[in-house]
Amino acid sequence: MTGRIGLVDALSVVEAASDDEHDRAWAALADVLRNRLVADAVLTGAYPPGPEELPSFLAPLAQADPVDLARIAVPLDFYAVAPLPPQRIVAGRDPSAPTGVGAPPVLPFHTAPWPDLDRTGDGSPVAPWAVVSVLGALVERYGEALPPLVVTALGASYPDEPDRDGAIIDTERIRWLGAHLAALAEAVHDGLPVEAVQLWTLVDAFEWQHGYTRPHGLVALDARSHDRVPKASFDWLRRVLDARS
Repeated sequence: MTGRIGLVDALSVVEAASDDEHDRAWAALADVLRNRLVADAVLTGAYPPGPEELPSFLAPLAQADPVDLARIAVPLDFYAVAPLPPQRIVAGRDPSAPTGVGAPPVLPFHTAPWPDLDRTGDGSPVAPWAVVSVLGALVERYGEALPPLVVTALGASYPDEPDRDGAIIDTERIRWLGAHLAALAEAVHDGLPVEAVQLWTLVDAFEWQHGYTRPHGLVALDARSHDRVPKASFDWLRRVLDARS
């Protein structure tokens, strides 16, 4: 059996929150940081050019060793994209960012809410179009240098409350998944080279700093007993896959 080697890149639509020149300038930098640092290096062998005045902690990018870049830019069998929620960029430091000794570098911009978009249970904007937009931008930017695409970590957190019979009817998650899969299916029909979609996640997982408080799974997990209960979304996806076959 032969293996395949690729990578996962977390990408997002990045837009300026207004037509203000400062918002637009920092949105351009945010787009480079989010969407091009990895992809440019891997697919073109060079880091992307940024604004003339880069934050000091990004200065080493301009001094990258060509030998290292050549090693980074080895061919891949696939390029996986973990789509993040779209970002609206506002100039200025994030007023909620930590300060003081040991605090991480503070960027000269921060994100603003999307007031016109619905939100998931954890507050993320619902934007099926954003996934397609990110993938389309990759194809447009890198062309033949881009290997086959895989969409990974596609999922949404919603509060899962069992009904009186213990069933979890996660209608909002089904609606979210249906909208995103439909958008991807239409894009693939129109020629977008996506060869696989992987959902986040089969079973509720430990979500970093949020622990088990933000479930994404198609199967509920009791963190104490480890009991697993398929949600309505699990049966829904099975029916979708059966219909395709």
